[in-house]
Amino acid sequence: MAGVFTASHPVIQKQGHIWPYSPQRQALTVLSVDLHAQTVTRVIALLREERQKQGISQETLAKMAEMSRTGIRHVESGQFNPTLYTLLKIATALKVSLPRLIGRAEKQP
Repeated sequence: MAGVFTASHPVIQKQGHIWPYSPQRQALTVLSVDLHAQTVTRVIALLREERQKQGISQETLAKMAEMSRTGIRHVESGQFNPTLYTLLKIATALKVSLPRLIGRAEKQP
């Protein structure tokens, strides 16, 4: 993912797609994270557990994370390989720290 700046409107370009600038996307651009598939699976499980612990439905979480309910269902079921940005949106909606969840997931056997 490379940062691209045009006139006074910074954008981020990834795989041919151009995304409007946001601090979260910029952080993901600066921080290059290579997560193992097992770690991602564990992070997804931790996010699902957190959603259930908070008593939030998939539909409500989808609205909070500005995603579709189907998207949330696909992430939680493993049918969709989420981007780091998608995981960040879900974690932010649940008010949990994604870096902490990643740390917990990496420590699990």
